[in-house]
Amino acid sequence: LQLSLSCAPRLWRGAEEACARELPAPAMEAVAASLEAAKVEADAKLSAALEEGLDQLCASLTPRLKPRLDALRDRSYVLGSDEALAAAESASLVGPLVGELEAAMASVRSGLSADNAEALLGKLLSHCAQRIEALLLTKRVDMFGALQFERDVRALTGRLGALSSRSVRGHTARLTQVTALLSLEREAELAELWA
Repeated sequence: LQLSLSCAPRLWRGAEEACARELPAPAMEAVAASLEAAKVEADAKLSAALEEGLDQLCASLTPRLKPRLDALRDRSYVLGSDEALAAAESASLVGPLVGELEAAMASVRSGLSADNAEALLGKLLSHCAQRIEALLLTKRVDMFGALQFERDVRALTGRLGALSSRSVRGHTARLTQVTALLSLEREAELAELWA
């Protein structure tokens, strides 16, 4: 589908040129309008089919990531001390999650174009970020836990950046914002942060 989308403009141009050579000018105006409508409709259908296919592929891969993401549910972000923070850092969730994401992408990458692989990775990253955010919002977090979560998000963003040729910061932006909110000591600092 990606190839069809990239070749379609050239094919439409060829059809318009062939019609212009073969038809008189008044008839060409009517044909040109119908060609333009058909072109828009075909492009929309191809784009929708590609998007739906990537969504289905993403949905088929997300169950592989679920156990790694659900490990966050068991993780405590109420650490209470520097020692607990150091212990939590050594048991990071980032490595296993990124490893599973790499394995999931490796299983399908050979059958996808580079653009489709990047689009699929983006969808998987968005899914992971939304799941992490949803799980975090059910937890209690102290000051040391906020520091650990910030380290986890930074490590996740860095490791995911190595998987993609595009920036992943857009996919983890909300997590970064959550870390900024969690690191605040007082509500008054919120106004300073987003002023």
